Amino acid sequence: MDGPEMDEKRQSRLPLVWLVTAVGVTIYGTIQIFSSLNVSAVAQGAMPSLNFNVAQVWAISAFYCAWVIPALLAQIDRPAANRASLIFGGVLVVLTTLSWRRLRTA
Repeated sequence: MDGPEMDEKRQSRLPLVWLVTAVGVTIYGTIQIFSSLNVSAVAQGAMPSLNFNVAQVWAISAFYCAWVIPALLAQIDRPAANRASLIFGGVLVVLTTLSWRRLRTA
């Protein structure tokens, strides 16, 4: 490469990495939720009801929709956008890890 700019092939792979990560997080979250419900149902003998209020549903939806932002930022052919994609994606990875770790210990 002749400079800090990425070639077209590499530029097209970067959003794909973040989209695969987003899909993986969504699948992981779904498995964790169903595993938690399964353990709770076995321990109590009955399935507990899930009661989410409107704010919780919006917060969960917004969090998982935010996983698309790093992929969109990676589409911009500028070093600042790539850094923002890396930072924002890293924050999402850390928040997801901390949230599931907290749920596992609760």
